Amino acid sequence: MVFRRIAGLVLFLALFVGGQSWAAEPNPWSEPLERIYWGDLHVHTSYSVDAYIGGMAPGRYADEAGQYALYCSRLDFYAVTDHAEMLTHSNYWTEAVRAAQSFNQIGATHPDANGDPGIVAFTGWEWTLSYLYGHKNVILKYDDPKKLPPSPIRCRPGVQGYPPRAAADRNQPGIHPLYLYYGYRQGQKDTTMVAWTSGELFNLLDRYCLGAGTGCRTMVIPHGNAWGMAKAMDTIWEAQLDPQNHDPQMQRLIEVYSKHGNSEEYSYSPGEWRYFKDGKETQAAECVEEVPPGFVNRVAQQAIGVNPPMGLKPECQRQCAEPTSVYLPCCWQAGEIVRKRCLDPDSPFCREQIDLARAETLPFPQRLSLRERRELKPEYRDDPGKTAPEDWSSCGQCRDCWQPAFNYRFNGSVQKALASAYFNESGQPLYYRFGFIGSTDTHSGWPASVKETKRMVELGAGRAVAAFSWVGQASVGFERVANFLNPGGMAAILADHRTRDDLWQSLEDRNVYSTSGARIEVWARAVIQPGEKAVVKMGAESISAKNPTFFLKAHGAFREDDTCPYDQEPLIQEHFSRDEFQRVCQSQCYRTKDQRVSIARIEVVKVLQPLTREEAQMANLERSPGNPQGLIMDPYAVVEFDQAQVEWTWSDPAFEKEPAGRWVAYYFRIIQSPTPGYNCRPIALLESGRNCDPFQPADGEIESRINPQDGSKPTPLTEIQDACYSNPPEPESYCQERAWTSPFYIQKI
Repeated sequence: MVFRRIAGLVLFLALFVGGQSWAAEPNPWSEPLERIYWGDLHVHTSYSVDAYIGGMAPGRYADEAGQYALYCSRLDFYAVTDHAEMLTHSNYWTEAVRAAQSFNQIGATHPDANGDPGIVAFTGWEWTLSYLYGHKNVILKYDDPKKLPPSPIRCRPGVQGYPPRAAADRNQPGIHPLYLYYGYRQGQKDTTMVAWTSGELFNLLDRYCLGAGTGCRTMVIPHGNAWGMAKAMDTIWEAQLDPQNHDPQMQRLIEVYSKHGNSEEYSYSPGEWRYFKDGKETQAAECVEEVPPGFVNRVAQQAIGVNPPMGLKPECQRQCAEPTSVYLPCCWQAGEIVRKRCLDPDSPFCREQIDLARAETLPFPQRLSLRERRELKPEYRDDPGKTAPEDWSSCGQCRDCWQPAFNYRFNGSVQKALASAYFNESGQPLYYRFGFIGSTDTHSGWPASVKETKRMVELGAGRAVAAFSWVGQASVGFERVANFLNPGGMAAILADHRTRDDLWQSLEDRNVYSTSGARIEVWARAVIQPGEKAVVKMGAESISAKNPTFFLKAHGAFREDDTCPYDQEPLIQEHFSRDEFQRVCQSQCYRTKDQRVSIARIEVVKVLQPLTREEAQMANLERSPGNPQGLIMDPYAVVEFDQAQVEWTWSDPAFEKEPAGRWVAYYFRIIQSPTPGYNCRPIALLESGRNCDPFQPADGEIESRINPQDGSKPTPLTEIQDACYSNPPEPESYCQERAWTSPFYIQKI
């Protein structure tokens, strides 16, 4: 981002000030380092209809997810969170709770050397409202039905699952033909556990959990809010920060990264269109409105969780926006496709077709005569408007974000949430206080399936999702979604023990962090000065009169062994036959080498939380030389490293200059040296004219060649032709795995 231009000066000043104040600081490491526990709180199985009908998880339910977590990815905690609105079986809640109890019992009877359970399974579901409030995972602390709500809470009557008489065999892929119709009809009979807004969700959770007097505990975790799979998936953070729609005690964490990519960064762009009313440019809100769908589309939209498309009001006009360095509008690219296909792009015919393509976001939207086709290059005359994904390049995407989510919604980003505010009647601002976690959002029942040799079926999931395009919500070049899917992220909890109480307390305290999949170890402290100096941990809220000083320790992740020989894994042999290992674990396991990846750099991100309505309503919140009042400073400072273990101190020299009452959120990105991986640089791939979707290996090919179980020699990943995977001769195709600490929230006094 443009703010990098001044990051070096800020870093120099910060390190100087930090170095000068070191001797006076209390020891931030006087307490022993907490242990780091790894998990995944966003896991779908065949109970979710999108996984079931897409063939991503045939025969994989809550039991198989638990087996994968315990024996394959070797997690400390996990939660199955299938879509409450789209369940393939009406017994989901009963079975999910039973499976959690089963694996918690296994964990209790197989404690570690400290006497802690071997694994902790939480219960939960996903509340899947696409528009305004976004998707949210509801996580419950306990597995005792007496301490749980009676059922998942849905965002619409939706699909309730197979009726018993129509239920398919749980291991049989496919879908019963009566499923959508019956499920939609059945779902309207009982709306007791339906929440149409996030406020209603919190109210029902309060009624059936926190306020039920049973000891029930819950938290709500928004996820993937920058993922623009469909045009209706627009999270509006300000709308749900209203106390009627937000509960800061329940909604304490947010998902920064998943298989859908990075939802962290706010990268401002003016958008696809410019709108005009009465000849004057205006905001989109003044000119767009919902288009009432027909009956069939309305049923489909409600069933799969999308909203009606938006139309232009008759008194308005719109014009395709010009591209910028960070955003290429798809309407503009449609015109460029026409330009490249014309023999003479400056001819009156081609200029007219370019304008028409930009107005419709579609090359040659009208039928061309034979005479008109002669104006085109010969190879395009038979089917002028036919396009391939690579024709659309990186249009509609965040061009300067790291591994951005598909069709990036910068106003749904985590940074946008941190820079949002709601002002009550007395003018007092309310803010979000999120801790950061990562998840996979796996739809194959594979918690923490982030090993780079994972089966590629999920990375090709765009084909299955594209089947919903007939509803009218799919975006231009939808096949490009395959370029933006990746193995996913992980959640790290800092706690003294792997017990349900300790893990849950750290989740509530926000003493957690996210990674992009690599198990990077991070500890962070801050020394503040509200009076006497005090030490606080990441996720904390605190006050300070002086510049805070931050202390980080980071260890690069252990390099993973691509192979997992069955004969060398006693734990796997104890619980699986060779065939079961191949079926449940995909012949993979978390297996490391005695070598760490080095830390390349640490980046500081600073977000000022708005003091006034004017600050909160700025069109562009990103600070730059041209926008010096912006609230989001990313990166605010950068320091380079090349070592496997880092201990670092930093202080912000500008904090004391903030006005009294200003809250500042600081967090840190710990970034590793480049390593190969999947879909590391989707924008670079698309802008080079390539698309990874058609060139993926066949299902199972990676496992059988990388992890052969027949005694044959393993094949290196780099020798398998796969456009989604890094190409060794191209260093720019490598990933830089990273961790995001939870923010420190510090108020200037």
